Formats: sequence, structure tokens, C-alpha cells
Amino acid sequence: MHVQKRKEAFQGRLDRALAAPLQDILKKDLARIPADPTNTKMLAAERVQTLVGILNEIDKFNNALNVFSERRKTAMGRARHNLAQVAS
Repeated sequence: MHVQKRKEAFQGRLDRALAAPLQDILKKDLARIPADPTNTKMLAAERVQTLVGILNEIDKFNNALNVFSERRKTAMGRARHNLAQVAS
């Protein structure tokens, strides 16, 4: 039970540190991390591969630049086309 609490604490820290869209991207990979690394059938190489994949996705997300366009109304009620850039 102690190991499960450690994993839940780790997951809580990740939830606070990672943006919500990134958490959604990583959900499957994070679920693959065994709760008890000393009592698992998952090979160490598989665990390392999972962690490398997680780090790769975090790096990709941090280096992404998302550009989107939107229409907003001005104070006078006219539609105006805006181009916004969001750096992750």
C-alpha cells in the first residue's frame, strides 16, 4: 500500500506541473508506469522506454507553437478576424 501512495503522490505532482492538454496526451503512457517497480512483470527496458516516450512528448509540447484564427466582436458589435499565437 505504501508504494501505491507514492505513485499517487507522484501523479499529483505531475497533475500540478503539466498543462491539461499535455496530461491528456500522456494519460496512456503514465498509466503504463507500474505502481510497484520492485514487483512488476514489466522489464526495466520497457519502463525506461515509457519514460523516454513521456519526456519526448513533454519536450514536443514545450517546443510547440499553436497558431489559430478567431472572430471576435468589437465594442461596436462588428466581427473582427484575429490571428493569435500561443506558445506552449
